Amino acid sequence: HVPFLVSEFGSCLDTELCAKEIHSLAKASDDLIIGWTYWQFKGGKEGIYGNNGLELQKSLALSRTYF
Repeated sequence: HVPFLVSEFGSCLDTELCAKEIHSLAKASDDLIIGWTYWQFKGGKEGIYGNNGLELQKSLALSRTYF
């Protein structure tokens, strides 16, 4: 077993490719039972909130159910 750590990730645009990247990393982390943090810089095009409000595709990919 090799230890795995994700401290933070992010910095992509609100596209389908970005959403797939987020989902992939979050799922792999969930499967390995490790924590992660999505990087957020308020404003700009790479955070969760853009100039027009919430970035929908990224937000949906980041929405996870924990049990």
